[in-house]
Amino acid sequence: MKLPEHMKSATDSPTEEMKEYIPSLARELNLDTGHALPVRVLFHRTISFNPKQRDALEPAINELISDGIFEERNNTAFLTKSGRDLLY
Repeated sequence: MKLPEHMKSATDSPTEEMKEYIPSLARELNLDTGHALPVRVLFHRTISFNPKQRDALEPAINELISDGIFEERNNTAFLTKSGRDLLY
């Protein structure tokens, strides 16, 4: 699975691309408030992405946590109410 065309931009950094992709995956998986981001699914879905995009996954998740979209508990990212409101 490649990064969707609408998410590719010559001006977007790999981190920005992943900051767009991760919430789109959460929406596709119908995550709700308090649901954990399924890291195994995320890594499985991004295995064919380029190395820069894969390297950007962790920084992107950390930025999404800083932005309040996810919260970290026990080294796992959980969708927040704000994140859910943004997705749906």
